[in-house]
Order: sequence, then C-alpha cells, then structure tokens
Amino acid sequence: GVQMMDIVLTMIYTGMRISEVLAVRCDDVHLADRWIAVHGTKTAAADRIIPIHRDIIPIIQARLDAGGELLFERDGGGKIGYQYFTLYFFNDFKKHFGIDKTPHACRHTFITLAMASEMNQVLIRKMVGHSASNVTEATYTHAYISDLVREIDKLKI
Repeated sequence: GVQMMDIVLTMIYTGMRISEVLAVRCDDVHLADRWIAVHGTKTAAADRIIPIHRDIIPIIQARLDAGGELLFERDGGGKIGYQYFTLYFFNDFKKHFGIDKTPHACRHTFITLAMASEMNQVLIRKMVGHSASNVTEATYTHAYISDLVREIDKLKI
C-alpha cells in the first residue's frame, strides 16, 4: 500500500512515466546530489537526469534503505509490472478518490503544477524528456544538475 502510494507521489513530483518509475535501479539514484538517471525508451530525449524534489527525499531514502535492486519492488523482491500496479493498487486508488485517470495523468499533473509554479519551461521539458537534445545540452555537468535541483524546489504541490 504505502510503497504503491509512494510510486504515485514519485510520478507527480518527477513527471516520470509509470514504466520509467518502475524501472529505476537504486544504482541510478544519486540522493546526496538529488538526481536520478532515467533510462527512458520512448524518445531520444527520454534518457535524462531528473532532479529529486526536497519533499520526496524521505520516500526515496526509504526505498534505497529497503535494499532492493530496483527503487520500487514487489514484496519479497522483483519488478512491479504495469499490470500488477494497476490491478493491485491503481484501480482501488481511482475508486477511492473517485477519479477516472490512467497513471499517465500523474505526468500531466507534474507538468501542470510545474507551469503553475513558474518553473523554467526549458528545464521542465528536459525533466520530462521532451526537449530536443544536442550534444552540448546533453552534457550533464554538476552546474546543470544544480540548476535542475534549484528549479524542482520551486514546484509547489
């Protein structure tokens, strides 16, 4: 239950697709510097760095402390698939809150809140993997990560 809710919160705070959240490896999480390397498959820009908002640091830390290979795993280990997530959690979640949305709506929520929080639109596009990437932009420097982290903390939920 709690872990599944953490998945929803992570999607809302990062703009990650459900498939991306469920595939995050603990090795790809750099909590001290507050970023996650996402290996997206959807577009060329899907491979990206996502900053970790200060509000979800405890969630990410708890998942890392759980000691699995993936950030979010089934009880006893193993990947949580999309079907498993919807069947054993998201369908009840929707019923409970009276919403009729797919997990992808969390991504739209992130983008809407990011715009409302007046975050930099270029950086929002980079966070969600919609940016046209070129070699210079794709060079992930420490300064770039700092920019992303500073920007994500503007997000008000």
